[in-house]
Amino acid sequence: MPERNLWLLALLGGGVGAYFGMQIFRHKTRKTAFRIGFLLFAMLDAVILLAASGVKLPTSITF
Repeated sequence: MPERNLWLLALLGGGVGAYFGMQIFRHKTRKTAFRIGFLLFAMLDAVILLAASGVKLPTSITF
């Protein structure tokens, strides 16, 4: 599968699966763009799913 298709699937909501699949199968783990990019898409997907399910997300962090 071309890299462009992998990025498109990750962008369309498959970030979590792309990241974990990459880790489990040790595929593209040496490419920094894939490691960071898929992790960011995974986090974005998680935030979108939490917000869509009605979970209140923090708007600021206090220490």
